This record gives sequence, structure tokens and C-alpha cells, in this order.
Amino acid sequence: QQSKEKNIDNSSNELEEENLELRQAIHHLTAENNAAREIKSLVVELREKNVELAESLRASRDQKRVALSCIEDLKAENEFLRSELDNMQKRVCSNAYDEQDRTS
Repeated sequence: QQSKEKNIDNSSNELEEENLELRQAIHHLTAENNAAREIKSLVVELREKNVELAESLRASRDQKRVALSCIEDLKAENEFLRSELDNMQKRVCSNAYDEQDRTS
């Protein structure tokens, strides 16, 4: 009888210890699960920001290409206008010399 009671007490103590260990394991796993959810949330947020930044970068590169094209067009137009101005100045000088020769 005493041996049975001792076995029951030992089993009961073992079950209580195991129960405590299981509760600690559950607490630990719950904490890890919560941390994993937080990390997952941060990863999702970072991915969304990455998509936004990639889109912004693409738009910026497109704007840069357009701006460079405009600059090249303006350089070509500027060169053309300088050439025209140079030709006009030459004609004016030539006309002035011709006029001076005629009056001399």
C-alpha cells in the first residue's frame, strides 16, 4: 500500500515537473512565435518600401533620360543659333566694308 502511494506521489511529482517544463516550453515558443510575426511584419513593410523605392528610382531614371535628351537638343539648337549669328555678323561686316568701299 505504501509502495503504491509512493509510486503515485513520484508519478505525480514527475507529471508536475513535466507540466512545468511543458508550460515553460510553450511560453518560450509563444515568445518566439510573436518575435517571428514581428519580423515577418517588418520584412513585409521593407519589401513594400523596396517596391516604392524601385519605382521611384525607375521614374527618376526616366526623368534623367528625358532631361539629357532635352539638353542634347538644346546644345544642338544653341550650336545652330551660334552659327547663324556668326553668319549674320559676317554679312553685316561684309556689307559695312562694301558700303565703306562705295563711299570712299
